[in-house]
Amino acid sequence: VSGIRRLVQEQLSGRLSVGSIASQCHYNAVYLSRLFKEETGVSLQDYIIRKRMEKARELLCAGEKIGDVAAAVGYENCPHFSRAFKRIFGVSPKQYQSSSHGAE
Repeated sequence: VSGIRRLVQEQLSGRLSVGSIASQCHYNAVYLSRLFKEETGVSLQDYIIRKRMEKARELLCAGEKIGDVAAAVGYENCPHFSRAFKRIFGVSPKQYQSSSHGAE
């Protein structure tokens, strides 16, 4: 599990998925997901999304452009990134950046 966490952290900006991690670790994706959830209490997919959004929040606070942030955390589609960000944090990336959150 610690190796999986390291892979997620190292590959946030790439095409990261449960399947890609499973093939790198030489496991079946379903088995790997089940193992990760048993050990951590969080699904691997949710863990990947959470880590991407934490990194996105850091970059937005640093004043990076939203499109650059989306690409930096592995989203090719900026509107998809914005919807995912809003689902997690309750505000759009632009609102987050311009609010007091961006100044933290």
